Amino acid sequence: MGLEAVGTGLKTVLSNISGLRIFAPNELPDGIPELPCCLILHAGTKYNQSFGGTSSKQQHRFRVKIALTKQDTPSAFNKILDYLDITGSYSVYAKIEADTTLDGSCSDSWIIEDTGQGGFIWGGVTFLGTEFLVEAWE
Repeated sequence: MGLEAVGTGLKTVLSNISGLRIFAPNELPDGIPELPCCLILHAGTKYNQSFGGTSSKQQHRFRVKIALTKQDTPSAFNKILDYLDITGSYSVYAKIEADTTLDGSCSDSWIIEDTGQGGFIWGGVTFLGTEFLVEAWE
């Protein structure tokens, strides 16, 4: 296992969301080549954590950023809702809940929160999207 493997496992689990281009932490682009797009960013690691009665586990956090458009448009806000839902073919939550081991790369994972709709800058361009905070235990 390891940080890179967990990030790649998260990409694998999300890869069956139709039409979503996904980048793992080890393959982040300088600019976003096409939309919609998902960027998986490492958000920190805690070492020697206890999980389920065992110790010496690593707890990784990832920011899963979904970019939908370069503009604030009502249709873009509506599209974000599909990713935020807990069910459905675009649901980030449903994809992670269906395989909490992230393709066997960790012992367990879950979504902590979604930060809501808003803008973020990537490669000098502002995008409209949303961000999930995901926690994974090795």
